[in-house]
Amino acid sequence: MTAMKRRDEVLQRNKGMAKKHPDVLIARYIEEIPRRGVQEAQIRRYGVAVWAVIGYLKGVHGDVRQTAEDYEMPLDAVRAAQAYYRKHRYAIDARLAPMLYVDRA
Repeated sequence: MTAMKRRDEVLQRNKGMAKKHPDVLIARYIEEIPRRGVQEAQIRRYGVAVWAVIGYLKGVHGDVRQTAEDYEMPLDAVRAAQAYYRKHRYAIDARLAPMLYVDRA
């Protein structure tokens, strides 16, 4: 399946989708997995770490649609990552911090 066709299918699936409760989105799309002694969350069926989605969202100024298109996942999967982030902000920000630091020396 081509990336363009898959993207179109994702967009079609999400057309007119009602806003869901954050806990429902988390339960549907997020899975926690132990990794190197710490608990890490990823998007179920896509294998993308939640911290990566959140970091990307920050890079595209919170554009959920752009993030969903670029990662070729449903809008609700990105919304689930946002909901998970709201519950685990400090841990995810700590994971992102080394990548956001820019040495201006």
